[in-house]
Amino acid sequence: MAFARIAFLALLLAAPAWLPADEPLVGTEYYPLQVGATWHYRFTQGKTVTRVVKHEKIGEIQCAVLETKHNDKVVFRNHVALTKDGICLIGTDGKKAVPPVLQLPAAPTKDFAWEVDSNEEGTIHRGAYSVQSVDEPIEVPAGKYSTICVVGENVESGKASGKAKIHFAKGVGPVRVEFDFGTVTVKLELEKFEAGK
Repeated sequence: MAFARIAFLALLLAAPAWLPADEPLVGTEYYPLQVGATWHYRFTQGKTVTRVVKHEKIGEIQCAVLETKHNDKVVFRNHVALTKDGICLIGTDGKKAVPPVLQLPAAPTKDFAWEVDSNEEGTIHRGAYSVQSVDEPIEVPAGKYSTICVVGENVESGKASGKAKIHFAKGVGPVRVEFDFGTVTVKLELEKFEAGK
């Protein structure tokens, strides 16, 4: 279960401004956040499913609640928001990330880079991230995609540290998530995506 949590917490950075709470939350073309959007992943140790279960406010920030289950057991819930800078993690399981952290830039371009330094009520997230490519072809069980590839170096998420690589496909979101934390390697590949409404 710790591996599943690592896989969705490691791509992070601050973003100071967000959409007004009354705006509809649809995400971006590379990370849809409509209620019902569901990602089914083949995971190193079983099956992982992430679903947008609802939209709700955290303070004045309109968020999508992404519930992740590993082998049918809920392991965590992320609050994610669309900001003018991109998709940001606002918090996990009721713990607020200060500052909020960028997961995917709004207008990703090759070599765009950012630093992460956030505290989620005691869980520290750090790392140096960059957009490695904007049209990288990959194949996962769900099919072939042209993806935006984001890589992280010197990533720290809680007690884990290492490297990260995430591929985002247009209209789908994360299709491959990889982490190398030395003795632990994590790889999630999309088996099926169900669009939300």
